[in-house]
Amino acid sequence: MERTLFDTNVFVAALNPREAHHTRAREILATTAGAAFTDDVFDELSNILTRNLHKEQAILAIQGFLASGVELLHVNEQQFHLGWNIYRTVRPLSFTDATNIAVMKSLGITRIATFDEAFKKIPGIEVIS
Repeated sequence: MERTLFDTNVFVAALNPREAHHTRAREILATTAGAAFTDDVFDELSNILTRNLHKEQAILAIQGFLASGVELLHVNEQQFHLGWNIYRTVRPLSFTDATNIAVMKSLGITRIATFDEAFKKIPGIEVIS
């Protein structure tokens, strides 16, 4: 099964009915097989949710994603350094976006679910939005 990496903004939009991409994010989560996300996205998501919700609500939301079968990928040292190089040279990417690209390249993942337009400029990456 082909994996699809998920960016933080898809999870946030799926949880927030006021987000512009709420409906589309829920569709993507419901219909995309092989969903995966990095521990960097996990960190970013938990911080965003904790800032915007009570911590208990944030924990329940994150546990829901983990229980849904979304695969958690851990960024290793090689991927971290590749991500750092991408972050330094490709603009306007966040470090989390750069590590997402590094993980994708190292694992042969070609698809990412994101609403971030910057990914459309990265050769070899198919954006699901």
